[in-house]
Amino acid sequence: MTVVEPHRVGTLRVPSGLLAVSGPDIDHGDGPHITVPVPPGEYVLDEALVRFSYHCEWRDAEVTTTEPMAVRLLVSETPAATWEMALGPDDDPRLFIEQRIAGFDTDGATGCFADAGAGEPLIALLERELIRGESDLDGYEDIDDGFLKIVTRMGPY
Repeated sequence: MTVVEPHRVGTLRVPSGLLAVSGPDIDHGDGPHITVPVPPGEYVLDEALVRFSYHCEWRDAEVTTTEPMAVRLLVSETPAATWEMALGPDDDPRLFIEQRIAGFDTDGATGCFADAGAGEPLIALLERELIRGESDLDGYEDIDDGFLKIVTRMGPY
């Protein structure tokens, strides 16, 4: 694999100053599992890519492709001097044992960033749009495997 230069894929608005980090179920009744205070604002999302080749059996040929591997939310242009693990309210690193998951459920190998206050309003928007047919959205795009990119009058989420 060859690492490809990361590129900007969008921005994330965090007007509340509280960033939610979770699995795709960013608001599962009791709010997001991990929240991190950040200055209110708009943050750059970069996508890290890798390029690799493999033998494609149905083409019977060597194929080269580029795939996304990770997304970075750039909170500051200043390089980090230190870092600490983001923990949920019930996570205690002193109690971590082998094979225990910390943070949020990663069964789908997917993580999400959002404004911590956005979960319930977004779910309500989707219910009105998809279930009742009442359009409050400027649009949405079915990305893959049941995930949607949502565009509201307030901007994309």
